[in-house]
Amino acid sequence: MKDIQRRGKISHTSKNKCRIKNIDMLKAVLDDKGITYRENCTVNLYGSNRAKAELAFKLDGWQYECAVTADGEILYDHYGSKHGTKGLLGETVKEYNKQSIMAKVWGAGFVMNSWEEEVKDGTKIVIEVM
Repeated sequence: MKDIQRRGKISHTSKNKCRIKNIDMLKAVLDDKGITYRENCTVNLYGSNRAKAELAFKLDGWQYECAVTADGEILYDHYGSKHGTKGLLGETVKEYNKQSIMAKVWGAGFVMNSWEEEVKDGTKIVIEVM
């Protein structure tokens, strides 16, 4: 976690497996969900840990903001947040992934119907080309 400055002995900071490659698409997803964000800032995490963020956003019920680093990693700290809210990050990332896939398909000029099927590790997008 090269973008985190650690000053305390304990860190609750985690990385999400997703990499954000299109920051504007993530901003659009956050706007659609009514989530405010900040750009080019430093995020305070548990204790005195800090992270440099290209984009930072705070989910409802979370104590700390999530930080999207310059290389697209999502760093977050759910410590001290409201119980039952950890899934909000997964939902946000899932919507970002869905929009990214759909943009590529539309960009290729396909007209389609689509639907989602939940799978263990995320969302599977099924596409029918017409």
